[in-house]
Amino acid sequence: MYRKLILPAIFVMILMFVTNTITVTSVAEKGTIIDHDIEGNVTWTKEGSPYIITRTVAVRGILTVEPGVTILWNYNVNLYVYGKVVIKGTSEEPVVLNTTEDAYRIWSPGFIISEGEVRIENSVHALD
Repeated sequence: MYRKLILPAIFVMILMFVTNTITVTSVAEKGTIIDHDIEGNVTWTKEGSPYIITRTVAVRGILTVEPGVTILWNYNVNLYVYGKVVIKGTSEEPVVLNTTEDAYRIWSPGFIISEGEVRIENSVHALD
């Protein structure tokens, strides 16, 4: 009796592992996870977009955000700027500031500036 249950259970466990591995890989391929502070000069490009900020991050250098980039914040996460942030969208390719699905309509993304500078050109705050 137990032998008949063990093989299907092992098959289901392997299938779950493979499915989870594929899901994690495809999520990673769809954007850049930001879970660390930003030091030095860093540029976020359209190719690396969306940038998903998963925890509160401090910018201690210069963060440049190029046209067409999407930045997503998780719930209760902030960007503390001690250096400089330059968001350089264009009218054709604005920078989109939004929340992740976890934070949708609960929290609005924003910057907390402390001893720093933020310059924003052509950005869109999109909740829908």
